[in-house]
Amino acid sequence: MVLHLAHDLRGAPALIIGGGPVAMRKVDRFAGETECIILSPVFSSTDAPATYIRTAVTPESLEGWIARTAPAIVVAATDDHALNRRLESVATSAGVLVNRTTATARSDTAPAHPLSVQLPAVAELDGVTVSIATGGTSPALAGYLREQIEAEYAQAGMMARLLAELHDRLREEGADTAARRSAMRAVLRAPAVWKGLDTGVPNARREADQVIASTLEEEP
Repeated sequence: MVLHLAHDLRGAPALIIGGGPVAMRKVDRFAGETECIILSPVFSSTDAPATYIRTAVTPESLEGWIARTAPAIVVAATDDHALNRRLESVATSAGVLVNRTTATARSDTAPAHPLSVQLPAVAELDGVTVSIATGGTSPALAGYLREQIEAEYAQAGMMARLLAELHDRLREEGADTAARRSAMRAVLRAPAVWKGLDTGVPNARREADQVIASTLEEEP
């Protein structure tokens, strides 16, 4: 069983090994979160904001790079599957989180090292984050589901803030935990509230108030 955990990478760089398209996608993923250092003899692109260092990395030299850069995570994303496995082993032995590209890891059957992590597809919804993973079987599917979620629930961030406001108000009014839970679930399931968010929070709030009033009236 794999659990999705959030980890704040700020304050230490992501050390990415590899210069091909897969490695560049990893750069795009991390560049908005923390500093990126990319090590490779060649790069398919240098567009993303990062430090590009032209060098061939071996398991022996990786120890030195980890010591010099003190990364929050190492990403083994070369096109050499065997090398990626060896780099992963060096990183975990050094006590560093490591992501070995999914394409090289999905055939593994042994339990992963506790420091070996997957990077799920992530849907960012204005403060609400949804992660999607397929266990490495189909990154394309994870990406497709991310796109669908972002399109279908573009207002999720606004909804989250509205729910927090309504929940706090109900608590101040003396509604108990069960009543608040029922009210929040009813608001979430009300298409009129979601539609109201398209035209602004005040409209959605009015719809939510009606839903809450109806729900609380039905409470025993």
